[in-house]
Amino acid sequence: MSITVGELLKINGLHLRLLNQASVEALRHHIVWIHQSEILDSRTFSEPGEVLLTVGLNLPEWDSDARGDNLRQQQSHFESVCEEYIIGMCEAGVLACGFGTGVKHRKVPDVLVDVAEKNDLPVFEVPLEIPFQAIEKEVFHSLAEDEYADLRTVYSAQRRLIAAAHSENPTHSVILKTAESIGGWAAFLAPTGEVVDSSHIAPRGVARDLGLEFIERRNMQRDSSHRPRTMFFLRDGLDCSISEVLYNSVETLGYVVAGIQQSEKSDMSLRSAVTVAAEILSVSAPVSRLESRRMSHTRSVVLRQAFNGDTSLARELSDDLWGGAPRAPIKVCCIRDAGVEHHEETRGDILVAREIYESLSSRVEMIRADATLVHSSNPVLFGFHDSMLWIVMDANSEQSVLQTLSSVLKGRRESIGISAEHSWSDLTKAADEALLSEKLGGYASAIVSGFSYAGKLTSVASQGDISVPVMGIDRLASLNQLDLVAPEIADAFAKAFFDPLLGDEVKSTRQGTILMSTLMSFVDCSFNIKHCSEKLGVHRHTIENRIIKIQQMLGVDFARAEDVSRVWFAANAFKRSQARNAQGLAPMQP
Repeated sequence: MSITVGELLKINGLHLRLLNQASVEALRHHIVWIHQSEILDSRTFSEPGEVLLTVGLNLPEWDSDARGDNLRQQQSHFESVCEEYIIGMCEAGVLACGFGTGVKHRKVPDVLVDVAEKNDLPVFEVPLEIPFQAIEKEVFHSLAEDEYADLRTVYSAQRRLIAAAHSENPTHSVILKTAESIGGWAAFLAPTGEVVDSSHIAPRGVARDLGLEFIERRNMQRDSSHRPRTMFFLRDGLDCSISEVLYNSVETLGYVVAGIQQSEKSDMSLRSAVTVAAEILSVSAPVSRLESRRMSHTRSVVLRQAFNGDTSLARELSDDLWGGAPRAPIKVCCIRDAGVEHHEETRGDILVAREIYESLSSRVEMIRADATLVHSSNPVLFGFHDSMLWIVMDANSEQSVLQTLSSVLKGRRESIGISAEHSWSDLTKAADEALLSEKLGGYASAIVSGFSYAGKLTSVASQGDISVPVMGIDRLASLNQLDLVAPEIADAFAKAFFDPLLGDEVKSTRQGTILMSTLMSFVDCSFNIKHCSEKLGVHRHTIENRIIKIQQMLGVDFARAEDVSRVWFAANAFKRSQARNAQGLAPMQP
């Protein structure tokens, strides 16, 4: 890196003397340029990171013979000029001021030194025998070395990125090498801004936000020929750069975005690496996309055969397609997303399965790239089949799968199914269980909002601090009749069943309302007349008479289990419908 202000002051032979008590931080700043200027307003001609050299030609001379009012007036004017001079340097971002003595001023004015100290601007004296050119040469030499080091870094990064483009998965390899070259993270985004591939899991959200912001800024430019292809951002202590991946100068294939910890170092390496990565992917991405589709199709065909009962091919090709196979007992996980199977570029909210697939696929590439990971990779089988993304995992790989699901979903409500543990010979049964689990999970997602009792429909698959909402097949037995019937069907049944109590003919008499309220309390009290009487504060005989009337109007007999079951179902469906209407919720779909 370039020389700092403190290092410049310590160079032997220059005899530079710091005149004020500058902070340690001010002396650690790296110098990006140095020049001489006698202009009093530095705001116009100076830039951040510079060191300014001056002999004070335009500063007023001090009249040592001045007395009385003349002295006070001279002192006030001199202080004002010096203060404006120093403040102008600080606002321009000047790092330090070198003041040459012996030309116009015998010494550096004390007022100038005091004002500079108040603003934490280092001021150093340059003796008459030391030409400014000597100081400039030292800084230029440091800058030249720094620039040469950057060029070597950029050239080395370019070589690595070009080599990565020849790998089996060029997109993932280029992204990994980009992150490695800059010492940070990198990601590849779809044209929609969604993360397709990334070097690290944590920055995926930052990458997506930057991509969406970049796309929005580009779209603000109506003339497509003037839309920026690259942009630099400062985000939460990070230097970030993004560049468009353009195919044949027409089609946007996506974006490369990368970030490093913010520092005073030149961002040349970051910008160059991102730009080169984008140019390489503009050539390799179409080929990679075709190969990715072929791999996805092959995985789908092999998985389809396995789910149809023949697992031999999947286990035989598992090393080539997935980097290995999970060991029995296994679980099957599935998530629905019809748009992904055909690789449709569509809305981000239905690209969840594709993002999960790409994340798992990237993991396979990491295993292939590093032979040391093969025996500790905990592989999983995955692919698309019947508009679902399927994942076959074991106890060792479940942790990483849940971590992937959690990082991609980020709290979004998606229907995910997970089977119980099975042997490889029962893979078909496991797939059926996962599919049923997914359907139940979708149903639970539709009715869970606003109903505390519906919480039993959803469970949480978790490992450590990772959690993913799913409808586990092992919870099926905990469901009741109401849980298994579509809400609109249950609502229609309840409305028809209770029409004799709530129909137009009885509304005017209030009889139906009283009987309906009594029936609801009766159901809540598990069809116990005594408990119902105590709950309503009504005499037992009154409750008995009402129950007899209810049975007559509804055509039921509470002595029959079948009728009791029908009344319980209708009453709970009615309560759920009333609660939904009270909250202003739209009709729910399973």
